[in-house]
Parts: sequence; C-alpha cells; structure tokens
Amino acid sequence: MPSKLEDKTVREMFADLERRTSEFLEHMKLGFIPKAQSLVKLVRPLPNELIAEDVDDLSVRINAVRVLESEQYSDQLFKIIDSYSQAIEKRVQYILTGSD
Repeated sequence: MPSKLEDKTVREMFADLERRTSEFLEHMKLGFIPKAQSLVKLVRPLPNELIAEDVDDLSVRINAVRVLESEQYSDQLFKIIDSYSQAIEKRVQYILTGSD
C-alpha cells in the first residue's frame, strides 16, 4: 500500500477519505460534542435554578482541557480530510484536462 498521498490511486484516496470522514463524524458525535455539552452544563446554571451550584475551578479546568484536546484531534482529522479532498480534486483535474 502506498504511503504518500501522491502515490495512491484515486480509488485508494476515496477509500481513505471515506474512512477518515467516518472517523471524524464518530469523533464529533461520541467525543467532542458530549465533552463540549458537559462543559456548558457545568458552567451555565439552568434558568429555573434559584441558586447556582458551586463549581470549583479545577472541575472547569479539567473539562475545558478535555474539550481543547478533543478539538485538537478534530482539527487534525479535518486537515487530513482536506488534504485528501485537494489531492482527489487535483488528480481528477489532471485526468480530465491533462494538466494541473
């Protein structure tokens, strides 16, 4: 299996892109969004609460770090997806026109 993106066939690039996109969507659904929602629930009192529950700084920091780490992973996956999309577009353009 070719290791460099440029050495892969269009079919291989599409297969890898599909796998990475699925991985990204799963991460967003099961990782990033739940962590972000947890942080929001932690720091935002509900409208019907008369007295906001005390939340210590450490809990907020820990949850914020988890969200930031998850966002960094999301960003890495998105950059890979973008690279594949650009490579596919370039290769298809070359196939259709014979030039970059």
